[in-house]
Amino acid sequence: ARTNGSIWSLAVDPARPGTIWAAGTAGVLVTRDGGTTWSVPGRPPARNLDSLVVDPKRADTLYVSTWKSGLFRSTDGGRSWQSFGTGLTDLLAIDPRTPGTMYAGDGFGVVKTADDGATWRRADAGIAASALNAVAPAASNAATIYAGGSFGLSRSDDRGRTWTGLRSDGVASLAVDPRDHSHVLAGRPGGIVMSRD
Repeated sequence: ARTNGSIWSLAVDPARPGTIWAAGTAGVLVTRDGGTTWSVPGRPPARNLDSLVVDPKRADTLYVSTWKSGLFRSTDGGRSWQSFGTGLTDLLAIDPRTPGTMYAGDGFGVVKTADDGATWRRADAGIAASALNAVAPAASNAATIYAGGSFGLSRSDDRGRTWTGLRSDGVASLAVDPRDHSHVLAGRPGGIVMSRD
């Protein structure tokens, strides 16, 4: 596959070892052999893709956010795409324990759905988040969620109802240890910072 262009997001398929998805200005790409060969599953939903998320329970269901066209969902492994979540602007994070529960940005902060996207509600009390860059539910604790952006890093311990600010410097990406919800890595300008508490 042609890989010309920038890749902004990688997602490992938790159900299929060796399957990795990539998204960016190059479109959507997939490898099923750990990165040796890449293919294009179908036409991307927009020109500039920002982030890609793989549903942890439904392997052929993917979500991409775009720079200006909103969010899209594919239920056939990237062959076709449908607009998803009217008014949503930013990335999507899926609760690893309950895939119908998702978090996204709407340009003003964090919103949440518990019904696979049918309805959305605010989930950002106490967080000043207009430029959201990352949301990461903790696999080892269903109540804990982290969110990061230009406002810094915040944590919710009640499934997104209220948030506590942890850092005030910008956060570009997040990773939470699947076995320990207190072990968090944050990508930020200048490198990666880690916390175990």
